[in-house]
Amino acid sequence: MLITTKTYTRRSIMSYTYLTIEERSKIEVLVQEGYKINHIANLLGRHRSTIYRELNRCSTPSYVAKASQADANQLASHKGRKAKHNFY
Repeated sequence: MLITTKTYTRRSIMSYTYLTIEERSKIEVLVQEGYKINHIANLLGRHRSTIYRELNRCSTPSYVAKASQADANQLASHKGRKAKHNFY
């Protein structure tokens, strides 16, 4: 987001934190206990859309924290710059 004032122009910095395995475990337990998404988000201090996205990423009908963490770790391993040289 670009914020412009009379004296200068700056970009607002957005900080993102990924869900931890502890948070994912709490989500798993709270969903099994029947808590609503908004209540889970308030308990964890996260936005409700974060919880919705996390639950929608799960391909199984019930949410499993360990499987979601494994998927997140797999996606994170593909991040970063590609190697410049090809070694055979």
